[in-house]
Amino acid sequence: DDLKINEPVGKKAKSFIAFKKLDLKYPKGVVISIPVVQAILAGNEEVLDRIIDMLMKYFEIKEENVPFKITLAVRSSPTLSMPGVLETVLDVSNKEALREAIKKVAFSWNSQKAKNCRLSNNISDEPRLGIVIQEMVKEKPSAYSSYSGVVFSRNPNTGEKGLLRIDFID
Repeated sequence: DDLKINEPVGKKAKSFIAFKKLDLKYPKGVVISIPVVQAILAGNEEVLDRIIDMLMKYFEIKEENVPFKITLAVRSSPTLSMPGVLETVLDVSNKEALREAIKKVAFSWNSQKAKNCRLSNNISDEPRLGIVIQEMVKEKPSAYSSYSGVVFSRNPNTGEKGLLRIDFID
């Protein structure tokens, strides 16, 4: 593809970056690269601390704003499709919850469900997972309300192609 990215980030993150480059109206977000997620999985708390500090600045969140004025979605971005296998955490609204959400998504790579998926699909156990952290869209309920969600192009239970399923929260 023509998208030039210096760090490996995963499929969902590549799509996020491509949408941002098109200058479309798109919720604010950050991509955590695969090497950084690997450092988190290796227990590097210093890297995680730096990521949290960077996110607080990027999303303009002050320490004293608990809960945040915005809510965030923390989503997995593996290099190979693993529909319905890895964690997503929605409605993250404070600093400690953000730290825990990032760890939950990162460590979902090591879940039994993920191990079984990799084994069944001949995927390496080497962590190949980026993370997308994105501001969730919230509006007052109306006929034109917006929602945050996930679109599946494969069956999240079987991996079968041909399904279009949209999951969202309101």
